[in-house]
Amino acid sequence: MAVYRIYDGAVTKLAGITFDGIRKTIGGYVEPVYSADGKTTLWCNEDGKPMGLPKNGLASALWWHINPAANGQYLLGPIVVTGGNPDDIQEVPAEVAVLLDEWRNP
Repeated sequence: MAVYRIYDGAVTKLAGITFDGIRKTIGGYVEPVYSADGKTTLWCNEDGKPMGLPKNGLASALWWHINPAANGQYLLGPIVVTGGNPDDIQEVPAEVAVLLDEWRNP
């Protein structure tokens, strides 16, 4: 299953991930945010702001692209990108994977 991690200006492809793996990767309690079509989930740290996590500009740009209603809201810290929803984690949809692979290999 292809999923991605976006952090510190870098996109990393992960072989697969579980909910516990997402929690460990983001470093705390998880909060999912979604694409407008509900096919892509970006997982962030629910306590990112109180923890002082830095803005994740690249992940925020992806979120704005796949959910224009989120434009201007920033994601903080490391972000895991998957397909599906919290009850059914899937691989990233093909159209999002193409974009992330381009960002990963400029």
